[in-house]
Formats: sequence, C-alpha cells, structure tokens
Amino acid sequence: KEKLLAEKRNREVRLEELKEAIETLWDKLGVEESERKPFLASNRGCGLRAMNEFEDELARLNELKRQNLHLFVEDARFMLQELWDGLYFSEEEMLEFTPAFSADVYSDALLEAHEAEIARLEALREQRAPTLAMVDKYRSLVKDRDDLAASSQDASRLMLRGQKGEKRDPTRLLREEKMRKRIAKELPKVESDLRQILEEWEEEYGRPFLVHGERYLDELEATSQKPATQGSVRSKTPSIPPRSKTPSSIPPSTVRPKSAAAAAPTTAIKNQTLRGPPRSKTPTASRNPLASSVMGPPLSNSSSNSSFAASVGPASLRSPSKIPGRQPLSNMLQAGSSTARRPPPGPLGHCRTESDSSTLRSRMAPPPR
Repeated sequence: KEKLLAEKRNREVRLEELKEAIETLWDKLGVEESERKPFLASNRGCGLRAMNEFEDELARLNELKRQNLHLFVEDARFMLQELWDGLYFSEEEMLEFTPAFSADVYSDALLEAHEAEIARLEALREQRAPTLAMVDKYRSLVKDRDDLAASSQDASRLMLRGQKGEKRDPTRLLREEKMRKRIAKELPKVESDLRQILEEWEEEYGRPFLVHGERYLDELEATSQKPATQGSVRSKTPSIPPRSKTPSSIPPSTVRPKSAAAAAPTTAIKNQTLRGPPRSKTPTASRNPLASSVMGPPLSNSSSNSSFAASVGPASLRSPSKIPGRQPLSNMLQAGSSTARRPPPGPLGHCRTESDSSTLRSRMAPPPR
C-alpha cells in the first residue's frame, strides 16, 4: 500500500511538471483556450493513460517550437529592446549582451540565453521602478517646456488658417497658457524630488545612476540652467506683432476729407437742380449762328438777364425751368428786309422785352414745375 501511495505521489508531481511545461508552450505558441479545455477535461487523474497523453502533447509542442524557433528568438529580442529603452540603456550597455547580435543561427541555447537576459532585466526594472518613474515625469515636463518655448517664438502661428478640411484652433493660446502654468508649478517640485532620489540611490548602491550612459545628476544640473536663457530669448521675440503695424481703425484725419468730398458733390448737384445753370454762361447767339446772322449782334449778359427777369417776373425765377429766354423782336426789325428764313422758336430761343411780351406770351408754354 505504501508503494502505491508513493507511486501516486510521483505521478502527481510528474503531471504537474508536464502541465507547467505544456501551458508555457501553449502560451508561446498562442494556443487558444478552446483547444486547451477539451484536452484537460479528457485527461484527468493520474492514470497511465493521462500520463501518456500529457507526454505526447509535450512532445508535439516541442516539435512545433523547434520548427518556429526563429520566431521565439525574434520575439525575445523584441522584448529585450523594450527593456533596454525603459531602462535608458546606452549602446555600450546593449552590446554587452552579445547573443542578441549574433548570426542568425537559432538554437535552444540561444533562446535560453535570451530568456535569461530578459529575466535579469525585468528584475532590474522592478528594482529601479520608483526612480525610473520620476525620471520619465521630469523628462516629459522638460520636453513640454522646450516645445512651448519654441512655439511661442513663432508669431505666425496666430494668423495661420487651418488646412483644407481642418478648422482653426481658437483655444491655442489658452491651452499654451495653461501648460505654461502647469510646468511652472510642477517642474521645480519634480526636479527637487528627483535630485533627492538620485542621491539616495547612488549612496545605496555605490555607483552613479546612468541614463543613456551619462550620470543623470550632472544632466539634471545642466537642464535646470536652461529656463533663464530661454526666457531672455523669448522676451526679445514677442509672440504678438506690434499694434502700430496693423491699425484697427482709420484715423479721423483720413475720414473727414472723404466725408467732406462726398458731401460737396451732393450739395453742388442739389443747387444746380433747384437754381438752374447761370444764364450768362449759355448765350443764345453762340448756339444758333443762323439767328445771329438774321437778328444781329447778340445781347450782353447783363441786358439779357435784366430783360428776362422783367418779362418773366419773380415767380419764374423760382421755377426749376432750364429753358433759356428769347431775344427781343426789335432786333429782327433792325435787320431790315432780309430774305433769310427765320428759325422756328425752340427751347434755345432768345429773350424778349416788355414791349413784345404781350404778343408772344400766348405762344409760350408755361415752364415745367
């Protein structure tokens, strides 16, 4: 009976080892859960049949692993690269692990070396986790500060329109101001905490904390001196163009001449419409050469205007009529017995006097109102 119990315990231990190896290969090979459950359900207990099934499954998975060994090695190298980046390793520190840069001869030993290095780096990352988190936060704030300083020196960013299909960002200045306040508030505190953590780490392990092969405390001191220089550069290059170059309104001196010039033609037109053109500027004789040859020399401006005012009266002076007056008929009598044909009366006739106003008044049409 004791032999049977010992045999049972040995089989259980062996089955646990087989299960662990099989599950590891299942994970590496990406076997679905729908394929694992039926196999485990059909092979329960510690009988010989279950033992044989587990050993056969392990052999099958090992064969698949051998056929896809290059995939496992490349996957391990990808994990190594992520760990190197997370730990801020330099190129010299990466080259210390030579199997990662060996020839493409894949073997179980090569895969095991990669897996061992991955385990070591994961333990190192766990050990440096608090310090690395603080370094990440500090580097992110410094990058935001540098990007903000470079962006604030570009004054054209405020006048650029969005690309085709994009909208203009009206909240850019507000977001930049919020980021500037956040950096000014958080960066000094993070820098102080990081300096304290690095000093404690170096004191505990007796070696400097390296980031890309350089002592990070030295880099921290150099980075903390940059804001003063960037602030002076920013003050010399304002982000907003001067107001004097882009006036928002037109000076009053520019507006007044325009309004005066615009009002002047209107007033002139209005006066011309109501009062009519000056009679002296449009003599009738110069417009009708035939009338001048028949009727004799033209009247002067003063005699024409006075005769027109006397014949028409004050009511016609207020009329908007533009019809000029006629010459008196006495000039026709002085012309003698000329055989020239007299021109018909028209709107450009001559002014008349008081003696013949009663004769011609019935023929004249009233002036338009």
